Amino acid sequence: MTFNIRRLSSASEFSSVAGPFLMRNEAHNGLILGLAATLEVAPRFYGDEEPYLALAFDGADVAGAALMTPPRAVVLSLFADNSAVEALAEDVLAFRRTTAGVTGPLPGPLQFAEAWQRLTGDAFVVQIAERCYKLE
Repeated sequence: MTFNIRRLSSASEFSSVAGPFLMRNEAHNGLILGLAATLEVAPRFYGDEEPYLALAFDGADVAGAALMTPPRAVVLSLFADNSAVEALAEDVLAFRRTTAGVTGPLPGPLQFAEAWQRLTGDAFVVQIAERCYKLE
């Protein structure tokens, strides 16, 4: 399956387009939602480098999202189709070769790291495994 990657120029646009997709799994996407909200009100809050704001599309539908505030790690959403992760890894590589790492709900970050390794030859190490709990 082929996914189209679309970079967005602002956090407002990112939130507008990705918001409904991200809110379907709000507990898993809390970090990316929070970072985008901060960037909406304070675009340089995380530093002067341009943030990476991108969405993977399967046709007209959002299949996944990624956000990075260099020099920090890429933050991935929960993906509707995990095969979109490799396309995002390729786009992140084109955006910034020196990427600090990746985080997000599994299995996306592991797939991203494996794709990055295939693309660059760089080895990866899992440094921390986090979990997200949803209270109902």
